[in-house]
Amino acid sequence: MKGFKILFYILIILSLSTSSCSDIDKEEQALAADRMKDFVIKISQYAKQQNPNFIIIPQNGEELCFKNENQKKGLEISYLNSIEFNALTIRIFIKFKSLT
Repeated sequence: MKGFKILFYILIILSLSTSSCSDIDKEEQALAADRMKDFVIKISQYAKQQNPNFIIIPQNGEELCFKNENQKKGLEISYLNSIEFNALTIRIFIKFKSLT
């Protein structure tokens, strides 16, 4: 269980590190995304050799599901085959009016 918690935290940290930033050019973003996909695929292959029931659930990495992180270019099948599903964080902001 300890190994699972560590892997879970690593994937959360890494998913946050692949968020698009305005100061990083497109080539660097694409390279980082490709490295992340390869990393997740390798983790999945290794973990599932050790335990076939092991699951990979990336957090907020939905852009990695597509070739070149572009929906129009199609799905990244090898990446999708290495994960079970993708977890998304949804933020909801509500403005309250003062009742006084």
